[in-house]
Amino acid sequence: MFRLLYVDDNPDDVLFFQEAVRMAGVPFILDCTSGPAAAIDYLDDMTKLAERPTYSNPALAVLDCTFVGDRGPNLLSWIRGTVTFRTLPVVILTGLDGPEQIAQCYQNGANYFLAKPAGRVLSRLSVIAQALHEYLASKPPCGDLLLRLPEYRPPREKPVGITIDPRFRSAFQNPLPPGA
Repeated sequence: MFRLLYVDDNPDDVLFFQEAVRMAGVPFILDCTSGPAAAIDYLDDMTKLAERPTYSNPALAVLDCTFVGDRGPNLLSWIRGTVTFRTLPVVILTGLDGPEQIAQCYQNGANYFLAKPAGRVLSRLSVIAQALHEYLASKPPCGDLLLRLPEYRPPREKPVGITIDPRFRSAFQNPLPPGA
């Protein structure tokens, strides 16, 4: 059974996700925290408990990146900067999926970015929960399962805010001369 950390500062969304996991019938040990500070406390505690044979660290973290005060990216940076959790797969599941938010989350180390289903469609969230379980159950974990979801948002081709001067665009489209 996999332990999943779900971090969201909206209590309604936490309950909604818990119900979606229950509906999907996936055997997660679902640990929920109410925001970045609580998540960091939880993960700190998990590192201490992980020394005991009966406890396990989360196999996956699902984060909402729209916390009050915009601390979501800082939590992601903290996870990536902590030796114990550096390789923890992190899925962003959020209602904000603008290009800047997507780019910032990927730059801070998110593995995947999923948009929350509009209108709180429980059936779609259950499909996401099932895909998360299948991702963890595949050996090795196979991200293709998540890439097929319509809620998946890929990283941008080029960093946000960078424009290519039209005089040099062809060099980026065809970097090598023919026959090279």
